[in-house]
Amino acid sequence: MGKIILNANSGKFRKIRRVLDKKGRTYVASKSLQEFKRIILSSGNELVIGGGDGTINAFVNIYMQLPKRRKNKIRLGIIPCGRANDLWRHMAGRPGLIDIIEVNGRFFVTGGGFGLPCEVAEKAKCAWYRGIMASDGIYAWIVLQKLIFGYKGIDEHMLISVSNQPFIGKHFRISPEASNDDGLMDICLVRKSGFFGDMKTVAKIMAGNHRARHIRKKGYCISFNSPKTFMADGELLCTSKIFRFKVHKKSLSMLAYKI
Repeated sequence: MGKIILNANSGKFRKIRRVLDKKGRTYVASKSLQEFKRIILSSGNELVIGGGDGTINAFVNIYMQLPKRRKNKIRLGIIPCGRANDLWRHMAGRPGLIDIIEVNGRFFVTGGGFGLPCEVAEKAKCAWYRGIMASDGIYAWIVLQKLIFGYKGIDEHMLISVSNQPFIGKHFRISPEASNDDGLMDICLVRKSGFFGDMKTVAKIMAGNHRARHIRKKGYCISFNSPKTFMADGELLCTSKIFRFKVHKKSLSMLAYKI
């Protein structure tokens, strides 16, 4: 079922490769974005991507540039090889059509934000964290460090998130009511509240019961006085003063896949 494409740079690549070899499954391994794109463009309509949310983000940004006729035929399965594997966890093996969110010409499928989420994603990409702390608890650990030693945030806010599903970073349920098949994005604004207040807020976010302001929209524009960076799917997507978001409703077909 489908061509299996593995990200050779993902944290669990060797483990997944051993499992596939043992089961006699054929696959191709990609070591660069250019190679990954070439493989996708030359493959059939059923694709199984082995990687984390960043790998899925790379696929989605290639996929959204394809002709509509080709996109309508493609179905995507996932083998989780990353740290958080947020889309895979949320879908839980369920097939179906999901929304894709666009921001300034880039695309994402799980969620992201400005401020603290961006700082955490940037820190997680440092060589030390990638090599020594390559676990699915890395994001919670970095958040704790940021709260203790200080973070910049986004003006008076700890974070401004834009979500397509309830959680990001595996542990952070920023938008518990968000759905990735309703044609709406969930925007959440969390204000700074001092060290102890921030610790309490993060604990509530992880529990999914915080009461920050939420906005649900098909399209939305966020502007700043100076350039800011937006993170989504664990990747630093774009930097600008103005960010235009748009939901592409039910634009990607997911298939159920198990090794």
